[in-house]
Order: sequence, then structure tokens, then C-alpha cells
Amino acid sequence: MSWNYRLIEFADPDSGEPWQAIHEVYYDERGNPTSYQESPAAVMGDNQQVVRDVLCKMTEALLRPALVERDFQRVTEPQDASR
Repeated sequence: MSWNYRLIEFADPDSGEPWQAIHEVYYDERGNPTSYQESPAAVMGDNQQVVRDVLCKMTEALLRPALVERDFQRVTEPQDASR
């Protein structure tokens, strides 16, 4: 399983207003997003270089399209081909 930082768009449950945050996103062997860390990613590290590396990886996330919650919803039952 691989992971990277990605921007994810959510909808506020009360107002429906969209908001975004960077999260760690995990992928299956085909590269499909399967899950994400519940809390937004923190910028922290043991030293300045580690913090700089984290920020660079987060900046790369902003170059990709934002994901949305439905990107993580997968059909768990195989579809019946006879329908």
C-alpha cells in the first residue's frame, strides 16, 4: 500500500458549505484511493529539514486535483452481470 498527501474537499454537515484540508491518503495496488487519515496532516518533524520535506510534499498535493469523500466509497458487492 502506498500513500501521499492529497487535498480533500468535504462538505460541512450543517451548512453544506465546502471546505478543504490536506490529509494522508492511502492507495490500493491499482493506485485507487482507498482511505485517508481522519485528522488533517500536521506540519512537524525532528528538524528543519524534515519540516521542509513535509511542506514540499504537501505543496505537491496542491498540484493534483482535490479528492472528495465519494472518491473513497467503493462498491463492496460484485455487480450481477445478468441484470
